[in-house]
Order: sequence, then C-alpha cells, then structure tokens
Amino acid sequence: MGNRATGRLAKRIAKWTRIAERHGLKMPEPELVQRIVDEHATREAEIRRTRDQIAGCRSVTNVARMLGMRRSALFEWLQGAGWLRRRHGGGWHATSHALSEGWAVQRGTGAVSWPQITTAGFQELARHLGVNPVANPTT
Repeated sequence: MGNRATGRLAKRIAKWTRIAERHGLKMPEPELVQRIVDEHATREAEIRRTRDQIAGCRSVTNVARMLGMRRSALFEWLQGAGWLRRRHGGGWHATSHALSEGWAVQRGTGAVSWPQITTAGFQELARHLGVNPVANPTT
C-alpha cells in the first residue's frame, strides 16, 4: 500500500480510537486492526496490479488494423492459436492460457464482457505473424 494511503488509514484508525474512547467503547485488539490494515493493503495491491495489466490494452479490431489484417482473420487466428474461444451466446472470451500468459485480458463483467489484447500480447502476435510491430502500440 502506498505511503499516502497508509497515512490516511492510520489517521482514520486514530480518529475512531479517540471517538471510541470518548464514548467509553472498547476498541478491537491491535492484532485485529493490523489484520484489517493488511487485508486493505492486499486489496489495494490487487487493484493496482489489475490497473497496470489493463493499461495499454487494445480491442481485437484495433490490433487487426495495427497489424494490417482483417478483423475476422485475426479472430480466426486467435481462436486457432487458443487465445480466444466462442461463448454460447456468440461472444468471445479470452482463454485461461492467454490470460495467464498476459497476452489478453477480459474486460467487463458477466454477460457484457469482451477480450482485449495487452501490449505483451500485441508483441507476441507480431512475432507469430512475422509482422514488424509498431514501436509503441498504445499510441
């Protein structure tokens, strides 16, 4: 957890401790408070990892344009290579392999979700397809 967030959390704990003491309430044990702080830090780190992972992601359509190929041809290649699979409703879903390799992410939730290609995935695609990748695919 960042220093600023840690500082804010410490101030909140101190504030609630003063309020509890003022009203004669018993505060939780320090171990419990520390466990809550640690859980908060873990959640913050997960949010940061997710945010960093999706930065620079591109739609399959945009990646196809950047690689100079048809959108449908790229979807076919991605499906054949095991990066994407069709859902029963007709939409596309990134495979666990593509997700674990960091080549794709699944954006959205539930029925409204879509795959996107990460910067690392773009570089891997360019290598597989023998295309000279753009120096900075996020522009």
